[in-house]
Amino acid sequence: MRYSRLASVHQRIRHWVEFSALSLKDTCDYIDHSVALAGRPSPVFSDNDKAEIHKRSLGIPRQINRICLLTLFEGAAQQRSIIDGSDVVSDEV
Repeated sequence: MRYSRLASVHQRIRHWVEFSALSLKDTCDYIDHSVALAGRPSPVFSDNDKAEIHKRSLGIPRQINRICLLTLFEGAAQQRSIIDGSDVVSDEV
């Protein structure tokens, strides 16, 4: 952002915020909260799945969302109601 060609953008940004990665507990809570907001009354991911998602995402919320979405698509294609550890899709897919 400090390059001259981006100076006008840099001048418009008033606050910089750095987020740290989520802990395993925060990742689990984040996933559960997101599933509840989507209207699912029961869990979709097991605790082992959430731990695997945390590991693969490094606790970065954007990556958590992407991995969960890809995994849900794969689970829906296989007509699964609960995602188990072997179903977690890597973000590289």
